[in-house]
Amino acid sequence: MLRDAEVLEEVLIHARILADHASEYRALVSLGDGACAGADAAHLRQVLPGLPDSYLDAARQLNLFRLTIGNFVFSPPGAVWPSLREALIERNGDSHPRFEDLRARRLYDVGVSDEESLVIAGLGSPTGAAGAVFRADIEAEDLDVQPVAPSIASCLLLAIAVEDVFERSFVLGIEPQGWQKDLVNLSSRLALSDRERMTWEKLAEGRMAVVRRRR
Repeated sequence: MLRDAEVLEEVLIHARILADHASEYRALVSLGDGACAGADAAHLRQVLPGLPDSYLDAARQLNLFRLTIGNFVFSPPGAVWPSLREALIERNGDSHPRFEDLRARRLYDVGVSDEESLVIAGLGSPTGAAGAVFRADIEAEDLDVQPVAPSIASCLLLAIAVEDVFERSFVLGIEPQGWQKDLVNLSSRLALSDRERMTWEKLAEGRMAVVRRRR
């Protein structure tokens, strides 16, 4: 199993390689406008004290603000917030439609995936280990959550891998050989649970179905 620091390093390596032809990856490694600098991370720790270190480490090293990769947006939606810090604080305030449920389960709303909220488990969460990523249907009566990845760094690496296969297939019109096996191997290296692995297999097949329909 890869340690989170190793996963973050792989994210940076892949993003730098892909940055030559994809603006989202240039933004990811730029640490420009809206990124979470050291002082911002310290402020987040004060205002949202349950945010896990794995998330804050990723937010310090990568620019997650308004980052979109495939099915995922890695910061809370909304055009009015000038930075990731303010977006996270406002999104996780008492104006959130499921504020009480999220607070009770120590979950933090950090992004969007297929019109569902992307949430992470905070310290002491009964939903999962600190830093674990879930998709949450905030419209569901019981706040249904589905596991996605053990950390935000793992989620980023998987999203990059799936989107890279999709983009190459879309441009070339041919599915790269062995991409399913590569995804299984990556899932194993990241120690995904069976439910997390199934989530990514379903997401990948959905992306590839778009390519197949265009043939």
